[in-house]
Amino acid sequence: MSIAAASQQLRNAAFSAMVGLFLVGGLAPSAILAQETETPAASDSEIVEGAHDHHHEFDTTATDTEASAADASAESRPAFIRFDGTASLSADAYDWSATNPAFRPRMPESFVRFTMNSELRIGEFFTLPFNIMVSPQQTNVVTPWAGQQSIGQFLANQMNTISIAPKYGWAQLYIGSHTPGYSELTFGDVQVFGGGVDLRPGKFRFSASAGIAQRGVEVDTAQGMRGAYEQRALIARIGYGDESDERQVSFAVNIARMQDDTTSIRPVLQKVQVELPDDSGGLLKPASIFTRHDLMPTPTEGASLSFSCRVPFGEGFSFMGEAATTNFTRDMSAETIEDEIPVLSSVMQQRISSRIDYALTGTVGFNRPEYGVSVKALLIGPGYVALGYPQMQADRQDITVNPRLNLFESRLNINGAIGQRTNNLSGTKAETSTQLIGTATVSAQITEALSIDANYNNMGMTTNNRVDTFRIHNVTQSYSITPMYVLAGEEITNTFSATFGVDTYNDYNLISGPENNTQTQTIAATWGMTMKEFPLNTTVALNNTQQTMAFNEVAINSATVGIGYAFAEGRLRPSFTAGWSASSVKNATQDEENTRISARLGVQWDATDWITLSLNASTDRNTATGLSAGNATENYLQTSLTTRF
Repeated sequence: MSIAAASQQLRNAAFSAMVGLFLVGGLAPSAILAQETETPAASDSEIVEGAHDHHHEFDTTATDTEASAADASAESRPAFIRFDGTASLSADAYDWSATNPAFRPRMPESFVRFTMNSELRIGEFFTLPFNIMVSPQQTNVVTPWAGQQSIGQFLANQMNTISIAPKYGWAQLYIGSHTPGYSELTFGDVQVFGGGVDLRPGKFRFSASAGIAQRGVEVDTAQGMRGAYEQRALIARIGYGDESDERQVSFAVNIARMQDDTTSIRPVLQKVQVELPDDSGGLLKPASIFTRHDLMPTPTEGASLSFSCRVPFGEGFSFMGEAATTNFTRDMSAETIEDEIPVLSSVMQQRISSRIDYALTGTVGFNRPEYGVSVKALLIGPGYVALGYPQMQADRQDITVNPRLNLFESRLNINGAIGQRTNNLSGTKAETSTQLIGTATVSAQITEALSIDANYNNMGMTTNNRVDTFRIHNVTQSYSITPMYVLAGEEITNTFSATFGVDTYNDYNLISGPENNTQTQTIAATWGMTMKEFPLNTTVALNNTQQTMAFNEVAINSATVGIGYAFAEGRLRPSFTAGWSASSVKNATQDEENTRISARLGVQWDATDWITLSLNASTDRNTATGLSAGNATENYLQTSLTTRF
């Protein structure tokens, strides 16, 4: 069944589920508890007071004692069986009109999403979390758009989450969408749709997961859409000790296996015209051959093995490290290797596109309550592929030092980091780049009302190209200071804050440097007011940004005013925000200006103690002059229905 056919069914099912949850949520605190305990009807004030707990409680341990003793006992002990959570159904609508040809819409015209987060708890030994976040529409940014999704593609879409994780004592299962986080070098940043287990008897640890890490997407040559093979993952870990406790010895062996399913999508070929010699080897004659289409993906597979550990030593010292190796094939259609190594061939078929490489990381830390420092080193080989970290850059080494200070009973905190990254360790690229990164953060609580935060960041990059005009050498620096003052009165609390920041980019290339140098200055101020007895709050924010480049000057000014109030004992909460911004770009040929006026209205209404209705509407008016002259208007509406149970 395609997602187009199932979309309406999903919306109907979501609506039915919401109605059922509302009915259960509305009956449980009164009707169900009354049936279970058979106690006299509570007064109206007692019902209202108990309704704010927002969960269902079934106490099976009540005894036939006097009413006062039973009430005192019930208040002092938690419910034996408890089920609580939230569910929400939201719908967004977006509309725009523009005379500006450069304008592009920022979101889909309509969007529907259903979310639910719940947990069933029985005593202290069993929990059943259930989480769902789904939408019939696609908003993919990592995997290709699947056109008309099938049910399988819909469930495996990483933008959707359906997760059940029952836990009994030291054993926990994962059903549906989950992200196994095993180690820094093997697996930890890819969502898997399938099943998993996590066993923690005593100090022993065993975890395993299997499922779909990437859904299959067919090639669409008419729309120029690139395909993707369905990718399956198998991950396991066995270890000892609690790796999150710096005071304990812990170690683990991690394995990961990922493989593209070449049968998950239809193969698409393309005809290519070539010239081949004739039988005599002289004249060339045209011929047609069929090859894999450019939109067809290249199937890959890989396996990795690592050993990770944490070892405390001395007073306050600890070491944490991992050594990993990977065997990765970049093209499963490449020729196989005849003289294989038996150990490797038992895991995966070795091909001429296969490569084995390694990665190492280690951190030495020293911690005291008032100060500490850690030194981390990372080395990744040129052929190493982290199966669970698709964005990890290979062929590099990082060295980072992180000191910290915590003084005057935590009233002064200083954190810093300085590190260097070098790539092209194998020397296979034309040039090697070196990056130097440094950061510092200072947070000071001067008085109970006054605090100051300061930040500094520095990043420089240099390459070793012998031709100085092609050499890259640039430095980016930024620093900011943010004081905050809280004036707390008996009835009104005022909060004032300001930020001053400067960002500079210096390019030291002999040819392009003067044209790329940039300096940006930002000044911002905010004021907020809340009243203790009167349910009113207001905010005002002002911002000014000036950017200077070789041929352009950019100025941005903005102002925002917001107000919120609460009616009906806090059940009805409207809010309104108005904003204005103006930007200008001045250069030698033409000046451009853009003005934006926005208004946003929000309303939240607690219809009952378990149901909240929300509405948010906004409109934005953009007026531009210069090369991109024209007007554009955007309207946005979001409605949501939320229940707590």
